[in-house]
Amino acid sequence: MVLLKINADSVNLALHGTAEQETTYTDSDGNSYSANLAIEGPSNNNWADGCSSTAAGQSTQWWGMSFPKLVYITNIRYYLRNDTAERMNGFRLYLANDTVYKNTELCFVDTGNQAFQNLIHSVDCDLSPTKNVYFFNRNTLIEICYIEINGKDAGKVLGEPIVQRNCPVECIDRHCYPANGSCIWGCDEQKCFHGECDPNTDVCMKGCEGKRREILYFL
Repeated sequence: MVLLKINADSVNLALHGTAEQETTYTDSDGNSYSANLAIEGPSNNNWADGCSSTAAGQSTQWWGMSFPKLVYITNIRYYLRNDTAERMNGFRLYLANDTVYKNTELCFVDTGNQAFQNLIHSVDCDLSPTKNVYFFNRNTLIEICYIEINGKDAGKVLGEPIVQRNCPVECIDRHCYPANGSCIWGCDEQKCFHGECDPNTDVCMKGCEGKRREILYFL
């Protein structure tokens, strides 16, 4: 029997997602600044090296990324355009399992219109598993020069050596936090140890049945 310690390292999920935006800016030379430019790099703030941009003159603007299945996002790091970063002032960052206009959870909001003061942002998200990430703003543009969306498949966890393992069967829908293997939505009530489940949080009071693998896995 081998003891597997959970590894907290995550991967850049943006490389495996599909980027899109509400509108796309095209310059006078016919160059189109598509959503995909935000994930192609390089990782800097230079417009000339390629940044995504929505078109001007719209009441709402968004840039989004969708994933083929549920993922657990731990951190989002993004680079703003260095010469017009103020256009991102007041933006909101959402996680969603539908469109940006419904079924969303707010990860971050630029409440003080200070986005322009920090060209490289790093935002930690500790929300539910999701299939979509959206940057949203009104009456301005969404311009992103590079983005990393760090996390893991919500049904997997990384161990040492770096190999993906399934989350415990005791977890509801088999979804767990990648960093430590604990259940995201609690344990399946039928699998609670001694049947003791908190009626309000749906968390097993004395852990899960079986090997009770909430922190460590045994192979």
